[in-house]
Amino acid sequence: MGPCMGRKGGIEGTAVGFNRKKKGARSYYPLFCTIAQTGQVFDVYHRPGNVHDSHEARGFCWIVLGCCVRNCRG
Repeated sequence: MGPCMGRKGGIEGTAVGFNRKKKGARSYYPLFCTIAQTGQVFDVYHRPGNVHDSHEARGFCWIVLGCCVRNCRG
């Protein structure tokens, strides 16, 4: 399970989701695309806090991989 990042107020893109530390708080549930060996971050997709771990993960991965392929062809 990834990090749930709490936010105060009615910030756009947040939703009430599972947050062990602050129940009922609005939060983001970001999806990170990284290289496991180095920890290098390619992209981050901020999702509302009330989504499942895999929500929109496949589409996000294909978008990031497509960008990598286009940029590596030079």
